[in-house]
Amino acid sequence: MDLRVEYVNTAPNPKPTAWYIQGDYPPTFHERLFGHHVGSNADSIFTRLTGYILPNLQLGVDFNLETQG
Repeated sequence: MDLRVEYVNTAPNPKPTAWYIQGDYPPTFHERLFGHHVGSNADSIFTRLTGYILPNLQLGVDFNLETQG
């Protein structure tokens, strides 16, 4: 079995809008923001549990929780 956990906090104290804000070099490409998909001022936790049923077959379960603002 394999367990993976990822936690992201893009709201550094005390300035929650500090991420992804840069006037001279905006971090965008084709109007999409570089970085984590939750954007600024957000928290995200992602977990995935994978088990190998056969040597060439695996089963996985994902859980993702995000808060923004």
